[in-house]
Amino acid sequence: MTTRQFRRMQVFALRMARYATPYRYRRRCTHWVGEYLAAMACENFGIHYRHVINWDDSETWTREEMEAEPWKRWTMYKSDLLCDFTSAHNGLAEYEPELSREREAPNGGYETVLLNLVKCCLRAACDVAASPSAGVLGWTVGDLRRMWKGRRIPDWVTADFEPAIATANDATPVWL
Repeated sequence: MTTRQFRRMQVFALRMARYATPYRYRRRCTHWVGEYLAAMACENFGIHYRHVINWDDSETWTREEMEAEPWKRWTMYKSDLLCDFTSAHNGLAEYEPELSREREAPNGGYETVLLNLVKCCLRAACDVAASPSAGVLGWTVGDLRRMWKGRRIPDWVTADFEPAIATANDATPVWL
């Protein structure tokens, strides 16, 4: 992920949290997305995000690099995976009751609503800005338009969508 892609990820994630999440969670989701983005930028993640390929993948050490420095054998990735960075046990959620608060899910299990929204905003932002994988469901073209408040959606957001977002109606679902 380049610096430009990381900046785009920040913009997209904050806009999604602010304008496209359910209204009752918007303020808290925006806050926590900002906290995660700040942690990524400040806690040595800035050194490593250039090795991030997408949400679930990062560059791996080559055989030559591992032979030159044996400590690299302990991990195959050059940086933390974003999915691991935001998980409850490695991220901010481990210490924040608001993020780790569970409720009963319709399928009988438990879910953490706010943490799930935060993760969706960050994953969609990473996928749109760096490497599209269509890993987040539940948003529509109308949500994307609302994120840019009537302005034209940037080309870096719409580049990988077929059919074109410009011609789709607001109710058309998108995979981000």
